[in-house]
Amino acid sequence: MLAQFIPTGSQAGLETYRALRDELARRPQAGELFAHSILPRTVSKGAGSWFEFVDSEADLSDSEQKVLAQFANWLVTVETTSLNKSYKMVLLRVLLDHGDLFNRVDLCVFSQRCRRYMLQHPVLRRDLLEGRHALDHQQATDEQWGAWWRQWPIDRWLDVQNGQRWFSLDGELLGLTIDCPEELRSTLESMTEELVDWRLAAYSKSHRLTDTSDLQTAFEAKVSHSGGRPILFLPDKAKQPGRPQGLVEVRLPDGSLWEFKLVKVACNVAKPKGGTTNELGELLRSWFGSNAGLPGTDFKVLFELKQDQWSARPLGVRSPADAATLEPPVAEEPVAAEPGLAIEPSVAKRAQYRTHVPVYDLIAAASGFGDDGAPEAIGWVRVADQAVSPGMFAAQVIGESMRPRIPSGAWCLFRPCPAGSRQDRLVLVQLHKHFDPEDGGRYTVKKYRSTKQSNEDGWEHQTIELVPLNPEYQPLKISAEDAAEVRVIGEFVRVLG
Repeated sequence: MLAQFIPTGSQAGLETYRALRDELARRPQAGELFAHSILPRTVSKGAGSWFEFVDSEADLSDSEQKVLAQFANWLVTVETTSLNKSYKMVLLRVLLDHGDLFNRVDLCVFSQRCRRYMLQHPVLRRDLLEGRHALDHQQATDEQWGAWWRQWPIDRWLDVQNGQRWFSLDGELLGLTIDCPEELRSTLESMTEELVDWRLAAYSKSHRLTDTSDLQTAFEAKVSHSGGRPILFLPDKAKQPGRPQGLVEVRLPDGSLWEFKLVKVACNVAKPKGGTTNELGELLRSWFGSNAGLPGTDFKVLFELKQDQWSARPLGVRSPADAATLEPPVAEEPVAAEPGLAIEPSVAKRAQYRTHVPVYDLIAAASGFGDDGAPEAIGWVRVADQAVSPGMFAAQVIGESMRPRIPSGAWCLFRPCPAGSRQDRLVLVQLHKHFDPEDGGRYTVKKYRSTKQSNEDGWEHQTIELVPLNPEYQPLKISAEDAAEVRVIGEFVRVLG
């Protein structure tokens, strides 16, 4: 059934790849192409494999070309190994998450990590909890589950694939058999991770691992505004955990299909399906008139799920003319995004960067922090007991790697990184090539460390290390070749709530 929605023509895929490359100012990753409903295998079929296709487009870096030349068989194996379940890719994903792709791992500890990863994953957990299994995955002891895990993905990876045995066991220690030079390891990790993330996304979609039983069948979004443009504030995921998140296809009252980008607390991007221009503001004004999102109004949009299709319609008005004649509804209190932090849709100009700073959702901001400035704010938050200034902002940090200083889920205050050395500062970094190994995101907060060497132009980075404060996590090491892909967005100031 998915075939009718996903373009299969290699030319359409090639055009999408090149358009994305122009938009992102870098090569698209396989998962990004898949997210645009293009099958990477269709695009790369003529070249033989995904990275051979990327190489044919002259889009591989020097280190990626070296990895492809030496380890093409491994990359092809990751790209093509059969998946009856997600287990083989989960094994690789957990190794990558803990920086252990080139380390030997204790089977007992590693199996527990894989079990925890799957049971906490909102989609892949269904591979364990649905259908008949030899054991109860939630109640089994660590020893029982470890024995089962060894029988399935570990034994499969110990078999010969594409003419080679990729993993070996030394007693109770599992390790990759690839002998990769130290200088190429981070690149091989990144290329492997790219394939793993694409395959897990494709597996989830093709096996329809979407838990509809927990999905909200309806929710209301409040019309607010940011920068003079109407946006939507969404219900808190903590209160409605089944609310969809990400790019959602939505049918409007006129029958047209749109794509809404729903993130943690807001939606500020929506466009007709297949379109490239954000038209959310125009849509909301067509429903609610020129008052859409203005302070003092309380217009809302109802989202409903029926027969696997989301729809959206305005509440309380039939047309812009109706909206213009209505008394603006009384606004509600600001929505609390997390306990102790209230995000206000808008504040008076005199309060901006004096008592309040903008709030950015880092998922929605992907590729949004560019030379032209910051992405559009999803709201404003008051900062108490702290002088604020232009350029400061708030964002939520997810993950355990910066404990105890920054708890997972904390909303944090950042400021522009001062001129001079960033050494040992806690910084928010945007990663264009690497992913945060903790959660796979493109943004991470870490302690910044680097080594430099002088050259005829001044100096250049030899290495950059993004160091977690939690000793249970490994630093993210970035080579000199990839240093230009790292953009420091701001310096951590303190936790807000």
